[in-house]
Amino acid sequence: MPHTLSAVPVTRLWECLSCLGTSGLDDREARRIKLTNQGAALIVIFTIGFNVLYAIYDFRGLSPAIYFNTFAVAVYMVVLGLNHNRCHLPAKTLMMAMGIPQLLVLCWLLGYQCGLNMFYFVTTFYCVMIFSESEKIQLFGFPVMSIIFYLWTYFLFANGPGVLNPAPSLLVIIHVSSFLGTFVIIGVFVWLFYNDVQRAEKLLKHEHERSESLLQNILPKAVIARLKGGETTIADRYTGVTVVFADIVDFTKLSTLLAPKDLVAKLNQIFSKFDKLIDIYGLEKIKTIGDAYMVACGLPEPRNDHVEVAAEFAMRMQDEVKSIKNDEGGAFNVRIGIHTGPAVAGVIGTKKFAYDVWGDTVNTASRMESHGIPGEIQVSEDTYKLLKDKFTFEERGAVEIKGKGQMHTYLLKGMADKEQDVHSFL
Repeated sequence: MPHTLSAVPVTRLWECLSCLGTSGLDDREARRIKLTNQGAALIVIFTIGFNVLYAIYDFRGLSPAIYFNTFAVAVYMVVLGLNHNRCHLPAKTLMMAMGIPQLLVLCWLLGYQCGLNMFYFVTTFYCVMIFSESEKIQLFGFPVMSIIFYLWTYFLFANGPGVLNPAPSLLVIIHVSSFLGTFVIIGVFVWLFYNDVQRAEKLLKHEHERSESLLQNILPKAVIARLKGGETTIADRYTGVTVVFADIVDFTKLSTLLAPKDLVAKLNQIFSKFDKLIDIYGLEKIKTIGDAYMVACGLPEPRNDHVEVAAEFAMRMQDEVKSIKNDEGGAFNVRIGIHTGPAVAGVIGTKKFAYDVWGDTVNTASRMESHGIPGEIQVSEDTYKLLKDKFTFEERGAVEIKGKGQMHTYLLKGMADKEQDVHSFL
């Protein structure tokens, strides 16, 4: 437990250092700045470690290297400060402008055998990780500089003992430390980069799932699949579709009495119940217009039972609305109209695009609702003929329908329960 508790502040400190100056940046740039901060922090740790090693082994002989490294540590702290102040490009540039010459100076002081020039392998690919495509001078300049300085240490210092002429045993320690340090740093940054990529992929997957969910709330799954398959125009003709229109009775009057927030909340409560029924019965929600709700059954995937399913859905709509109380303590009421016939459906628009249905079937269903009776489900004669053997109706008779003239309509009352008669007889 004590070990765990002591590790928490260290982890938090590392996270704070890593995230300096990253707020408000896009994911890619934030990762670059985090890698810059992490690189500066790691170099500071290794440089201080080397200074301690040098001081313990031979303080007098290695004092110039210690002084130079101390100066380098101060520069890397400035790098962190620049990132904290959101001066990102100067911070990254200073980071590499210090790191690459630092290795050259140390190889000159200690000799080629110290192995510090191996860190040029780190700086070469590290530049690619912290500079963006737009920072072309740094992106290509510093790797070239790293290669040149590596060759410089090889050809100029390979046979020399170094200015400080350190003891061979110390060189072995520094060489092994450099070798291990190079692979540790590369491993750490690969691991950090891998974690960042994993987080980015998870975030991308989450956003993809979220966008897919939003898209499925706008378009049917079958239509989404066709659009993804390359179809640019979605338009289909259906020979048999049942359209249901519903309108909340006196909701317009209620809108003048309620605060906007309360009005929207109440309408959302009602429509949310309708949406759940959509999922249960497998209908397609087409649109809402004010307090009107339109659905269709039999598209985009045709089904033989579209009339029966639409009728059951309409009856359930009535039940759900009656369960919601209005501000006066009474139940809400809904007026519903149903018509069956051919229709055309497709996707329209390039912005806020929508899946919509057109045709006389839609207009007639709308008229069935608007000329209906509050609390009743009015169906056309075409729909009645398809349902009369499975549902019970009350004949309303001829009704003058705007734009259609006299139409014979019926009021849907319930399902024809033939099994009930059999059970009663038994």
